[in-house]
Amino acid sequence: MLFYFRYPILKKMQKSAQVYIDPSIKVLYSSYYIQGLYDFYGKDNVHFSAKPFNGLKKREDKELYDHYMAFVVKKDDQYKRYIIDFWDKTIIDENAYNWCDRYAKINNTKEVVFEKEKLIVIPPGFGIKIWNKKETIKHCLCNFLRSKRKPHIKLKRHYEDYIDQFERPAIQDYESPSSSAPKTKTYVFMIGRLWPHKNCLTTTNPLRLRFIETCKKLNVDFEGGLFASPSHPDYEQYKHVAFTKKMDVFTYVEKTKQSAIAFNTPAVHDCHGWKLGEYLAMGKAIISTKLSNYFPLYGSGQLPLHTILDTDNIEEDLTLLLHDENYREELSTRAQNYYQEHASPKKVIEKIVE
Repeated sequence: MLFYFRYPILKKMQKSAQVYIDPSIKVLYSSYYIQGLYDFYGKDNVHFSAKPFNGLKKREDKELYDHYMAFVVKKDDQYKRYIIDFWDKTIIDENAYNWCDRYAKINNTKEVVFEKEKLIVIPPGFGIKIWNKKETIKHCLCNFLRSKRKPHIKLKRHYEDYIDQFERPAIQDYESPSSSAPKTKTYVFMIGRLWPHKNCLTTTNPLRLRFIETCKKLNVDFEGGLFASPSHPDYEQYKHVAFTKKMDVFTYVEKTKQSAIAFNTPAVHDCHGWKLGEYLAMGKAIISTKLSNYFPLYGSGQLPLHTILDTDNIEEDLTLLLHDENYREELSTRAQNYYQEHASPKKVIEKIVE
């Protein structure tokens, strides 16, 4: 009997791991992984502190803010240092790589994946709400002071980043089913941004346009278009599918859930965009042009999406998905399973630290 009383007491006495996050990070881009740290370690064990990052020599350029987040895990007086690189580019920050024990990155070339010993490839995440209004203001002010006015931290940009986090849906809003039925069985919704970046002018933008026009050609119940500024150099070419007022993100999520399929294509700098991460969280039947960067399969050997091998035949692929309900359900199940096993915030952190 003594054993049964002592065991939980001994277990309770074991120290919990404490996590420290660099306060100078871009919170909106880091929010997915902060949520993962909360889910994996417990929110009370996750803190912001500048001290553990004194040895991390950061670049002093404006792109650093969009590059990575750093965190440290302390357990039994042992420290492990981690970098999560969410940059669109495949470039690795060598200073951060040398500083850390493990470097997790979303966008990688296949060559780099096998060259870098400390590198781990992770699926794409996206910006989510992690704090209520009171917590957002507290962290915004405290982390600005903790950051000690580093060159890349500007008050206006810092403040807007925290507010952007607060105005996005929480992870549960993506994971939950649609609150209403789709308009029709062939309802397809897709919106995207008309990007000005060099690669997007020749790939992302034309591919999104082709998808929209193909849907309309097939008499699909299509809704959406491309968010664009009239000052965009290609605006005239896209104005028949363009809209100039941003859609509320909650409306975007709800309509995407109702859509029969979700269309994906590599975005800025050929990256895995937020849309791919969002579609996985929603468990969508995803149709995608060929991915440019390495995508982690974790031994399954099967992508959680349908790949268009020849973009000239997009009509054929789209017809297949719209008319084969069983295949759509299979793709949806693939996406759901992949997200739950590998891509949720908690699972991503689990793979990084273990």
